Amino acid sequence: MKQQDIKVDKLRYDPFDPDLIQKLENDYGKIDLGIDKKLAAKYLVLFYDINTPFRERYPDVIERRKRCAEMAGFPLDDNKHYPQRYEDLMIGENENFNTITYQFLKSFGSPDYIALQILWKIYGNEFINAAKNVDSKTYKDTINNTLSILKHINDLTKTLFSGEESQNMRMALYKGMEKELRMPTPENIANAEDIDELLHNPYGDYKPEELHYKGAK
Repeated sequence: MKQQDIKVDKLRYDPFDPDLIQKLENDYGKIDLGIDKKLAAKYLVLFYDINTPFRERYPDVIERRKRCAEMAGFPLDDNKHYPQRYEDLMIGENENFNTITYQFLKSFGSPDYIALQILWKIYGNEFINAAKNVDSKTYKDTINNTLSILKHINDLTKTLFSGEESQNMRMALYKGMEKELRMPTPENIANAEDIDELLHNPYGDYKPEELHYKGAK
């Protein structure tokens, strides 16, 4: 695939726009990745935009990474390998890039992302039920429900990323949703000494606003 094959008008950002970094930082904040962020920004759009032609042209994630890195202009060493810092970004080992990728994917508001949010919320609730009702007669049903929901989550995640992404990149997505939904995480639940307290106030200091009815005096 060549640059002229990319229909930039179908993408959220033009990956070849000289002002791409400024536009991304205006939307997502300061970008600090430890590598040339102009190249990383190109890679972000080419690989993760939901309308990128690379998704259909290269369904294999590894091949897609290579092709997007080439078009983004990632440097190669004397052995024709990508430097470790660039390799880390491509395989989900750059935490800052993972966070930006989550924000980027979320910005599309796709039905797949919304469905994934809903399922992740339900998964958290079922996880709490399983932790709280170990001796309950419904424990087996709760576990089966949890496993079924987890399968749907995995399927939707693959759809959102258009393939099998790295564990770190998937976790950045899930943690971002947990923070956005203000929900207790499975890790917090597993480490909680008092499940009842976690259930009583799972959102920390957050308090819902008092309801007011129209026409009330």
